[in-house]
Amino acid sequence: MVFCLLPVIQAYGDSVNPISASLGAGNPSPRKATLIQVASEKLYIRLGCYNEFTVKYVLWNNSNRDYIDIDYAVPVNYPSGKADYGNTGSDFDNAQSSDTSAWSKNYIKGISFYVNGEEVPFKTSDEELTTGKRESVDKKDFFPNDEILRQYSEKDRQAILKTAQEEYEEALRESKAPVLGRQWFYIRFDIKAYQAINVEVHYALRNLPSKSAYSSFSERKGHACEVKYDFSSAEYWGDSSAWDFSVQIDASELALVPDSFENSSDITLEGLPFSRRGNLYSYAAQNFAFKNAAVLSLNYQLMNNIPLSDWLNKRIPNEEYTITVSSEQMKYPASNLADMDLSTVWIPPINGGVNEKIIIQFKQPTAVSDLVLVNGYHKNEKTYRENSRAKSIEIDAEGLMDRKNKTNKEERNLHLFFDSSPDDSYLPLDFENLKLHPDVSSVLLAYPLDLFKVTKIELVIDDIYLGTKNNDLCIGEIILFRNEEQK
Repeated sequence: MVFCLLPVIQAYGDSVNPISASLGAGNPSPRKATLIQVASEKLYIRLGCYNEFTVKYVLWNNSNRDYIDIDYAVPVNYPSGKADYGNTGSDFDNAQSSDTSAWSKNYIKGISFYVNGEEVPFKTSDEELTTGKRESVDKKDFFPNDEILRQYSEKDRQAILKTAQEEYEEALRESKAPVLGRQWFYIRFDIKAYQAINVEVHYALRNLPSKSAYSSFSERKGHACEVKYDFSSAEYWGDSSAWDFSVQIDASELALVPDSFENSSDITLEGLPFSRRGNLYSYAAQNFAFKNAAVLSLNYQLMNNIPLSDWLNKRIPNEEYTITVSSEQMKYPASNLADMDLSTVWIPPINGGVNEKIIIQFKQPTAVSDLVLVNGYHKNEKTYRENSRAKSIEIDAEGLMDRKNKTNKEERNLHLFFDSSPDDSYLPLDFENLKLHPDVSSVLLAYPLDLFKVTKIELVIDDIYLGTKNNDLCIGEIILFRNEEQK
């Protein structure tokens, strides 16, 4: 599984004791199935926002007796709180999929089992085993008292308080790291004498840290990810080996941290000697021994690319603010800045765009975390290259700040910079690649625990990249995200 804060190990399933299965045990006892041989075992892992696991194997009954009601179980680890496994469509021992509410409700998706191509019902363990614990965080442990602060100059005090705030927020994020849960999933099948069956297992695990760890759209650094997979639990089948064995890892959908980011790295794999072709890593062997097999380990830096559904839920609706501009063309009005259409733009009529203003007025003080700006005319490559776009933008945010039960006015000054130029290769823009696109930039107006609430934002165009044909400045979209810790 992938989880940047608490990486854990996923494992193959195995034959289990019938009593464990009937009880829905959270820690079942294995059952040695000496006469059921693993003829073929294939593991496919597709890495992405959700890591998809598919296991396909052929089990052969190497005996003259029918095996009836073989209980098979697969463990899945995930941050505490059960997941929404989906409706299996049928019952097994009157047990149905769990559907409980927790922050990790959608952490696990698409769990399904197939025997000879037909989906079969599953049951989950009645108990959930957990590891780790959350530590409480006391803000007083991070901030010096007033008596100590008075010993320093105003400049030093601000630096001390800033450092304390950063350390406190980091500790708070770590304290919200999930306690890991493990739950077992049970199915039952038969194998007649000297017959073989095909068994498939499918599930997907979310490849992102907890909400508190990736709440900022402006956090562009990647996070360390780790996938671990243990093959040893399959040793209870047959002679503890698979006659044919293969693993494929598909990394084609990963948004890996580019080389321009500090401490970036490619995928590293340990445990098996993989061969690589592009983004596909492969390993195959004959008579693969499960018992002494090393744990498969994948490590990589994944760009913190928030899934579309997540950031849409964080977006502040247009109804909560108005956008006005210093000037506009009738065909390209200010309303295009908030229409969620990446092919439309605002274009001012004069001055080539320099010193033009965009003013965002909130109807009431609002907790804003990030301001995201889409730069350029992305209707197509021609409109993008021929028209101008911003090079730098000055941002002034006005709002209210609560300190010691007192509300004061406050201003924050920031800048947006765009490094790309019209000579760069054109990259089509869509909402899925929004965060990773070079013509999308963002600023963090408030950290998660910041009590700053915005009343007005003013953007002033400082400098532009000229288009190859027109001097018209084109700004595509402005998206505002809510500070969820303060809403």
